[in-house]
Amino acid sequence: MSRRTVYGLALGVLSIAVALAAAWAPIGPLISDEALPAPPNLLIVNGAVEPGNGFLWYYLWKATILLVVFFFAALIASFFLEMGAGIRAFFAVISLAIAALHYANLLAMTNSMRIYPLLDVINLNINGRSINQYYLDIGQLFIIYFIYNILKLFKK
Repeated sequence: MSRRTVYGLALGVLSIAVALAAAWAPIGPLISDEALPAPPNLLIVNGAVEPGNGFLWYYLWKATILLVVFFFAALIASFFLEMGAGIRAFFAVISLAIAALHYANLLAMTNSMRIYPLLDVINLNINGRSINQYYLDIGQLFIIYFIYNILKLFKK
């Protein structure tokens, strides 16, 4: 493993540590246009929105958003650099961390979710009607980008 690859891995791990530490701070107004003064105590249980301990998903959401911001800042910076082993290693580590935090966030928030290729479906029961909400699954997109960077890294 080259020295640049180790630097890229270390920068990725450092970015993850910074995001996890900063997520404990009250950074809601910086990362959301609808900042919450406190974590909402609501969860989706069997399709119904119920009171519960909603702090964990809120923390994981903030950490995921921070990592996505780091990812896109690094992506823009990489336009001016050659995509070497260090940069590929950084993107591989941070992509995998974003996917892991994304799914941990979803698991902490709801138990009525189905995952399809590139799609998440969350089922809600509102006034006795079952409503499906469809979301683009960013976790799978980041896993694909992780695999791409690992293949490129070992191809060299």
